[in-house]
Formats: sequence, C-alpha cells, structure tokens
Amino acid sequence: MTFEQPACQKCESPLISRLFCLSCNAFQTVPPEIDYFEVLGFPVCFEINSEDLEERYKRLSLVLHPDFFAAAPEEEKRLSEKASAMLNTAYNSLRETTSRAGYLLSLFTKEKNLNERTLPDGFLQEMFFLQESLDELLESSDSSA
Repeated sequence: MTFEQPACQKCESPLISRLFCLSCNAFQTVPPEIDYFEVLGFPVCFEINSEDLEERYKRLSLVLHPDFFAAAPEEEKRLSEKASAMLNTAYNSLRETTSRAGYLLSLFTKEKNLNERTLPDGFLQEMFFLQESLDELLESSDSSA
C-alpha cells in the first residue's frame, strides 16, 4: 500500500495527522471513513516504530487537548473534543501489537462478516438423508447379528 502525505485544506502544508495542521493551527475536515493510521499519520501497516507513535501522539494530544480551547469559539471546542477523542482511540488501538493486529484485520475484512457461517443450498437436507441411511444400515446390521 502506498502512503500519500495529506496536505492542509487551508495552507496546503504537509500534515502529520489528518486532524489538525501544525503549520497554520487549523482543524481539518475529517473524512468519515478515516482510519486510525491516518489519524496518527502512519501508513496502514503492522510495523510501526513505537517511539515514533508515542512521540506523535504526545505532540498531537498537546495541540488538540480541549483545555487549550477553553476560550475558543464553540465550534473549535467541539472540534477539539472530537479530534482529541479520535486521537486517543486511535493511539490505544495502535499502541499494542495485538490490538493493532486486530484493528488491521477489521480494516481488511470490512466487507466480510467473519462470524457469519453459511451452508450451501440443500446441505442440511442431504445430511438428514445420510443420517437416515446410516441409521437404517446400523439397524439392519444389528438385526442380522
């Protein structure tokens, strides 16, 4: 998978996260299908340098924390709360390798329900028929013994 570095919607500077531009301090319009890797500015990949992840999370959480937007307009407060919550969720999902693997699996199997089991048409009917045939054979072998 290729990783395209997104640009700020306001100043067009490269973004380290799709949530916020550190160059012009502008919140970004976040696409609804954003994944946790995009939130933290990493390519979708299992291998992530944990030090880079930690550093990026700390840097973004300091900038996005709602406490720093206490005197800001209501819209910015709301965006800060939403972005901060999204950042925390993304970080917690990618921080540990097991949760990252689970998240990657869910990304790659979005369209498929792994818990859904389907049987071919007529399968159960055939199984009942085979079970009846087996029962009849067992009964006939018991009566001949």
